[in-house]
Amino acid sequence: MAKSNRSKWQMGEQKQRFAIRKFSQGVFSVLVGTMFVFGTPAVIQGDEIAGTHIGTKKKEQYQIKFQHVTENSLTSEQRAKVIYDSPPKTKVGSDQVYYLVYRPVATQNLPQTGELEMPWELGLFGATALIMGLGVLPKRARKYRFLTAIIVASTVVGVGSSVASASPNFAELSSYDRACLVAEDENSPEISTQHAGYQYIGYILVSDIKHPGESVPTTRPVTEKVVPNSDKTPNTGSAAIEVTKPEIQEGSIPTVVEETKVEPVGYETQYVDDPELLEGTTNVRTPGQAGERTIVYEVTRDAEGKELNRVEKSNMITKAPVTEVIARGTKVEVPEEPKVTVSEEMKTEPVGYETQYVDDPELLEGTTSVQTAGQAGKRTIVYEVTRDAEGKELNRVEKSNTITKAPVTEVIARGTKVEVPEEPKVTVSEEMKTEPVGYETQYVDDPELLEGTTSVRTAGQAGERTIVYEVTRDAEGKELSRVEKSNTITKAPVTEVVVRGTKPKTTVTEEVVLEEIPYTSELQNDPELFIGTTVVKTAGQAGERTIIYEVTRDAEGKELARVEKSSKITKAPVNEVVAQGTKLYAKPLVELTSADEAVDNKTATVSYTVTDPDKKLRAIKVSLYKDNEKVTEKLVDLATLTTTFADLAYNTNYRLETEYTYDIGQGDQTENLKPITVELTPKKVELKNFNNIGLYQLGANGGLELVSSLAELPTDPNKYVAKIVSAQQKDWYLPIASFEEVELGGKTKYQATIATPELVTYQADKRDFSAGHTFLIDKTEVSNEYTNFAELLKAIKADPTGDFILAADLDALGLADTDASYITETFL
Repeated sequence: MAKSNRSKWQMGEQKQRFAIRKFSQGVFSVLVGTMFVFGTPAVIQGDEIAGTHIGTKKKEQYQIKFQHVTENSLTSEQRAKVIYDSPPKTKVGSDQVYYLVYRPVATQNLPQTGELEMPWELGLFGATALIMGLGVLPKRARKYRFLTAIIVASTVVGVGSSVASASPNFAELSSYDRACLVAEDENSPEISTQHAGYQYIGYILVSDIKHPGESVPTTRPVTEKVVPNSDKTPNTGSAAIEVTKPEIQEGSIPTVVEETKVEPVGYETQYVDDPELLEGTTNVRTPGQAGERTIVYEVTRDAEGKELNRVEKSNMITKAPVTEVIARGTKVEVPEEPKVTVSEEMKTEPVGYETQYVDDPELLEGTTSVQTAGQAGKRTIVYEVTRDAEGKELNRVEKSNTITKAPVTEVIARGTKVEVPEEPKVTVSEEMKTEPVGYETQYVDDPELLEGTTSVRTAGQAGERTIVYEVTRDAEGKELSRVEKSNTITKAPVTEVVVRGTKPKTTVTEEVVLEEIPYTSELQNDPELFIGTTVVKTAGQAGERTIIYEVTRDAEGKELARVEKSSKITKAPVNEVVAQGTKLYAKPLVELTSADEAVDNKTATVSYTVTDPDKKLRAIKVSLYKDNEKVTEKLVDLATLTTTFADLAYNTNYRLETEYTYDIGQGDQTENLKPITVELTPKKVELKNFNNIGLYQLGANGGLELVSSLAELPTDPNKYVAKIVSAQQKDWYLPIASFEEVELGGKTKYQATIATPELVTYQADKRDFSAGHTFLIDKTEVSNEYTNFAELLKAIKADPTGDFILAADLDALGLADTDASYITETFL
């Protein structure tokens, strides 16, 4: 039997009991006030609604939540984690929460859905009722000060919680929050990011930021005071904000200062397709750099430095973020085809025959007789079978399906003769027969399985065919006929699905590549070195760069992909320092010393002297001008310092201009000497100012005979002389050096040349002298015309009866005058 509780009390122990019925007069007021204070309706936050699971989480299902926030309600750390892109559509493998970040584009007030405002009047009324109740408690109850303090403290906390809960919630877009359940390995759901009055910026995966307990800041110029609530879990979606006015103590002088705060601005990530990179690999082309946002606050503090108020004056991006550009490979690598063998396999199947019934009037009605026995046919199926190197079947394709042996239809005669006698007793019943129906095999490529492996995804199951016959038997049970009433597939076969791996077997290793970094050369001027000379002061040394690649290869060692993991300069290059001279060389001096004329050779030789201690003279060029027209130019031989001009014309004024080039360290420079003139004047005898010139032939007695014309070219020019009559009527006799037959104007003439030392003829067209002097003699064209007396005498003697014409004045100079007459013969 249980002991009474009274036995547990010790002697002398004071016992206190409380009961509602024993409270004094103020109990009712206390209870009413406490009920109003602690019965304050809780504020339902928008993010709490969004955080509630929709439905019961089933096996292999995960919850995806999308919560909408504004950009200015994020902390600097949260802003740095914003991904400027649409929420990814990836396969789901765990619960996920996304913050969708928006920026207001126009002033807009959204309804504060999900909030229930607390009437502060109701809380105030409850607190008043509680205090009044405590005031009327009897004195004996007042001694329990501890209980009284608890009740008053609870009252203050409850009223404060009510006021804090009634503060406005800045989750402006909470009405668009969504949550849904997604099966494992399915893509995350799509969600609309377009809302009126707001511009979508990006998203934050909640697992990337501090959680829970991180409040979302606001950019409103207010003092934030977070009021804790001891009986609720901290709300991570938004913090309770109380708007208060700055309190300035009496007698204190507030100060207003500006404070600047710099926050990072997250950069965007842009993906660019690169056909040179393998699909599935990426390469950072431009590293992203976070920007900077500068916020200027106007802060009011009292005399003790306590902050009274903070107002945001400006909020601007002072350093724009650099978008990160990532090259995304689109090159599809064609894997090497596995070594397979293709062969043909043949399979035969029976082909059922049909049954045909034919009426036979000779047979009794109800009886049948097999006239033609049925024979099953044969169906031949040819498959193209692909197997790997180990003989494992990879694929099977039906190439042909033909009936190679036609079935023979069974012909059964069915009696139609009606027997008058008593009909035999027959029974008709239905019999059912089932046959299996084979299933097909389907092969499906799976990129997740290694190449050469297979897995049965769906096991094949044979179907079932049900055939119903109507069987007729006689009284003895002998089967008389069998008719097929139906033939249906009552259970469909299940196709066997075999997954065939296509993923190549790969290995990933790291390779280290060393690259040489060339050094640069630095030139320094040195006034102690001559221009054009250089001296290496510091020898250059090449640096070294170490690059680590992550290389993916297939089973045969063929490289599939190469991704650069790191690139560092492990040895800095040493620049080469080269001193180059700036000191100038001595300037050379060139002088023209002489111009020697050789009249007979028609040449002029120019000579120079040169003073050049540093050997910096490059060239001396002499130009020959005639009437301001350049005839030719020549380079002076720097070894002999002379040059010669040949084939000069007589009596011509030539001008020689000298230009020399040197380099004393400032590049090629040229200077000109003063020009000089040369002229070749020959000392010769020239026939000028004469009245007449004639040809004379030496006679037998030594006399001269005038020759007016020649019948033929003389063979001995020594027998001829030229008589020149000057303007002063002086006669000169000069010997003939040669005769030459020439054609002038279509007529033949003889040109006689006078050749004596120093005799020349000036040719105006060539502005030069030619040796000797020439004149022309006519050729005798008519045989009976005579210009020579000796020839005339010879002709008369030959033909005394002929006619003779004198073509010129004749004289007998040079003929012998011993006879009394020149002609002694008789002539008419």
